[in-house]
Amino acid sequence: TQPVCHNVLRLILPHSSSFRTLFLVLSSHSGKDAFSFAWTALAPHVPHMTNLETLGLQMTTPSVQSAAVPVFQRHSCPRLQALSLNGFYFPWTSSMYTALRKLTLMRPKAVLPVATFLQIVRASPDLEELRLIMDDAFIPRDVILQDSRTAELAPVVLPKLQIILLTGRYAYTKPLWEHICTRPSQSYIEVHATFVIQRGDTEDPISLLAPIYTTIKAALWYCTHVELVAYARSGIHLYFEDRSTWMYNKISVTGDIPQNPNLEPATWKAVLSPFASSPIRSFRVSYDRLHHISTAMWDESLAWFPRLEDLDFGPNDPYRTGDTRVLEMFADVFAVLMGLTASDGRPPAPCLRKLIVFHMILCGPTTDAVVHLLEFRSEKGMPLR
Repeated sequence: TQPVCHNVLRLILPHSSSFRTLFLVLSSHSGKDAFSFAWTALAPHVPHMTNLETLGLQMTTPSVQSAAVPVFQRHSCPRLQALSLNGFYFPWTSSMYTALRKLTLMRPKAVLPVATFLQIVRASPDLEELRLIMDDAFIPRDVILQDSRTAELAPVVLPKLQIILLTGRYAYTKPLWEHICTRPSQSYIEVHATFVIQRGDTEDPISLLAPIYTTIKAALWYCTHVELVAYARSGIHLYFEDRSTWMYNKISVTGDIPQNPNLEPATWKAVLSPFASSPIRSFRVSYDRLHHISTAMWDESLAWFPRLEDLDFGPNDPYRTGDTRVLEMFADVFAVLMGLTASDGRPPAPCLRKLIVFHMILCGPTTDAVVHLLEFRSEKGMPLR
């Protein structure tokens, strides 16, 4: 409320010249008067915040329309390194977006064309962390069509980038990934991409996981674990990480996903083959249609990951005892692991030591198949546990 806001600001603002960090959280339930009061109270003190390094502004009810923040100027905050705006935004031409090391924009209540966002990013070439979460309501279709010309724009190179998170409609975030890139290096980068698809979108949802963009590919070289999860209810995800440092990356597809998304051979290759140059030691697949993953697809993936030590697979939901699909799901991958599809008859994945089959109850023929596989690999000098 305004009285509380007044009392708090009265206590802290006289010390504004010594501020290093300022986080201001306002509730839209307090009404527009509270916003106006806060900006009016802040305005005389902003020129004295010359030591400010981190500024965060957050609205606790982001569904409410917010106005642009009027009181801050970059020349008043020459040391500013980190800017986080949640529900608020500065005018897109504001100098507050320049020379930053960390920038977070969450649900700005204004249309933000792709070209404009790229211009904002270009103004901070030393960015180390970049996060953008867009509300679909503020990515109108005419803006997306207008941004179809972004292919003509020069790429934005961020050589110091360490963390990047971009979330929004696929048609909007795709050109961002196409234009934001890092310089080739052996430095670690953390990547989080979420593509939101809507009814009527024609893209194959699983194929959108393919790590084809320059900045995403920069995160592949150090990954030791890759995981593919295709689940209509909770989204489709590709996780990849270095388990020695737990550097965690994720590509997700959410929104109007078909109930049973198909995993075609071409999609399998597009999504997983980029990891052939990664030191993958652990591979996990969670997919209700495991029986659609053919022996050729399993053969390919095991050839891409010659250092593989752990293999996990299973459906997203547990199957009941006696479900005839259980053995059908096992058949192809077991045939591959026993070398039945290899021209020389030698089992693949010589380093494989751990096999985990989840969400399946083993009984009868399935138990026999598992025992046979364990005995076979052991006889070949490739025991599993």
